[in-house]
Amino acid sequence: MDLKDVLGVVAVIAIVVFMVRSSIDDARKDRAQRRSSAAGRDIVYDGVAHRPRSALWTGLVLLWLGGNAATAVLLVGYFPGSWRMPLAAGTAVVAVTLLLLGVRSLTDHARTEHVAGRVLQRHITYHGEDDQTRQYWIAVDDGSGVSRIRGTAVSRMDYERVVTGATVRLHVTPRGRQVKFVEVLALPGPANEFPGEHAALFPRGVDDLKVAPARAAAVLGSPVELAAVPVAVAGARRYVYVPAGTRLTGDRSGGPYLQITEADEPDAAAGVDRLAAERGGKSPRWRSGDRGVIDYGSRAYVVSWGRGVLVVEGHGESHAGSGVSHLAYTLKPPKR
Repeated sequence: MDLKDVLGVVAVIAIVVFMVRSSIDDARKDRAQRRSSAAGRDIVYDGVAHRPRSALWTGLVLLWLGGNAATAVLLVGYFPGSWRMPLAAGTAVVAVTLLLLGVRSLTDHARTEHVAGRVLQRHITYHGEDDQTRQYWIAVDDGSGVSRIRGTAVSRMDYERVVTGATVRLHVTPRGRQVKFVEVLALPGPANEFPGEHAALFPRGVDDLKVAPARAAAVLGSPVELAAVPVAVAGARRYVYVPAGTRLTGDRSGGPYLQITEADEPDAAAGVDRLAAERGGKSPRWRSGDRGVIDYGSRAYVVSWGRGVLVVEGHGESHAGSGVSHLAYTLKPPKR
């Protein structure tokens, strides 16, 4: 074997080793993201993806195949006499089996079982090229006392309707355990006060806010609650949205949050803009009369409508919600 052949063999071995190692790393990564724990329980996120109509489509396909197999019995007469009986019997067995399986799948889709309990955790798993494919899960404690809980795949819409600590009722198919609908029975009680000691800045309560709770929920990808917090700028006011039931420490939480700072007059607006610029490590750029959005980085955006500004800062859960930047660039100027 000459040098060229040796190099070729080495290259093939190197490629094979690289592919095997990559596969092992991917398998370990996938396994790690499917294992978690909460409230002293081990949680496993595996099983089938969320396809609530899978039993319906499976049943229809099986009935179609079974019907074709039943029709094929009529063609047995075209075969030699010695073949007819075994072919007819075999085809009939296949047809009946397919039809029974189809009926069972359709029955599974039509029936519904209910599982009620408390949401211990929300979770997202990622797959595919550049992790572009994602599956949403919730782990529900049904009160059975088991130490290991299997996560339930849900739609993104249902995922964003619940938070950890919520009480839900799952409407699932009996065999496939596919979730048809998540019924939210109760959300966690408020963990923060609004407006609390800052009531003077919010005389009309939630109606005073330029970013309503519904917009904040779209950003954070969950039901929200809010708290008013102090801001070191005279004439400005600040409030923070967090997932419902999350205790706010300072002016932000350890997880997803959306902080809004409002200033309606130029002096206060300049001070608020300066704070946002400092946090992003930039120089202040706002000038009275400016209109548009200033991106200071660190997820901080200054939305200017002339005399005043609104600073949007925070982050949602990865791949959940519509995003802080989307909010900043789609906010409409307040009515004067």
